[in-house]
Amino acid sequence: MTGYPWIETLAEMGHINPFFERAGFLRIGTSQPGPRSRTSHSTLYGSRKRHGQEKSLLTKETFEKSRFANPIYYIFDNREHFQKEAASSTEREERNAQSRDS
Repeated sequence: MTGYPWIETLAEMGHINPFFERAGFLRIGTSQPGPRSRTSHSTLYGSRKRHGQEKSLLTKETFEKSRFANPIYYIFDNREHFQKEAASSTEREERNAQSRDS
């Protein structure tokens, strides 16, 4: 799957479709949004920093669309696959080291 032991996601879609639950994710709960200003919202979701400048504000339209978002938090326990992947990469490294030494 991936090289990380835990996979997390936030999805507004979780209110409508149990896509992540069907994929084996555990539904933890919903986030409870507090009062949001455009400035504070932009610190999380604003555009990337460019040339050392601060993040720019979200457009008013984007802020209006997303300020009522209440996504669901999901987590997936990937430790089993992570350990297998880590073990196989260690085996590959050992084989490569042996072939270089030969």
